[in-house]
Amino acid sequence: MSAWSAETAGGAARPVAVALRTRPRISYELYPPRRPEHRDRVWRVVTELVQTQPRCLSITYPSTAEGRAESRHLVTRLLAETTVPPVAHLTVVGTPRAQLVARVRALFAAGVRDFLALRGDPEPGKPWQPHPDGLNYATDLVKLIRAVERDARAGGDLTGPVTIGVAVYPHAHGENRYRELVAMRAKQEAGADFAITQVFYDVREYAALVREAPSAGVSIPILPGIIPLTDPARLARLSTLTGIDLPSDLRELLDASEPAERFTRAIVATADLAEGALVAGAPGVHVFTFNQSAPALALFEELRRRALIAP
Repeated sequence: MSAWSAETAGGAARPVAVALRTRPRISYELYPPRRPEHRDRVWRVVTELVQTQPRCLSITYPSTAEGRAESRHLVTRLLAETTVPPVAHLTVVGTPRAQLVARVRALFAAGVRDFLALRGDPEPGKPWQPHPDGLNYATDLVKLIRAVERDARAGGDLTGPVTIGVAVYPHAHGENRYRELVAMRAKQEAGADFAITQVFYDVREYAALVREAPSAGVSIPILPGIIPLTDPARLARLSTLTGIDLPSDLRELLDASEPAERFTRAIVATADLAEGALVAGAPGVHVFTFNQSAPALALFEELRRRALIAP
């Protein structure tokens, strides 16, 4: 079954929008190991997260050939050894169209039915430039996945629902937000079923995005992407990479010299952010784990204690 459908009492799959909007659940993002010798460590994280019965585990798609091979291996292992659906990330950066088609076909053959279609980032310091035989935008990748899906169904090689997610940035304001929503509408029209936000620290940004989406013709569910606020060094690196700074009130709240106290404060603050998003209409919570299980599990327990998510 797809990660983004749910069972009715009679066992039939309901549409993605219904499933997401009626049953808030947690899901997680993980990185594949960098090399085969790191597989056991990543799999230990997987087995711990699986115990929380997440909606899915989304697996990122690195830029290197070795990293992409590890991504495929991890997705395949999830299918073989767990009941949690994997969401396979795909990017267009540096990849010819033929390779993308082959990748999607291989994932379908392996049993993958859920994708996250992303443009991808160029190498640090280099401007974005599409592959000469590749695609320009995530919208193009959504169209490609749907085209491969149609061909596979026509050939009798594919059954079951296929869902595609896309990324959305909640930080834009005014005209920039409208342009972001117009881009998301294009992804929706290309065949996207849901969106996941990039990291945000102010729930008002997420709430405004969800509130304004219908006016731009966007109707797909928008999942909040949440990062546990437990690692100050990681938050600083993210600020450098994304230009999104941790608000001063959060910095002050997390400023505790004793590690256990800092961890507790961080989990409570992260849960507050997730709760705000759920109150604003979020269909679930998607946690960027950075392959660290302890913060993700602590967040899950806090959200469950507050009776905010299933199970």
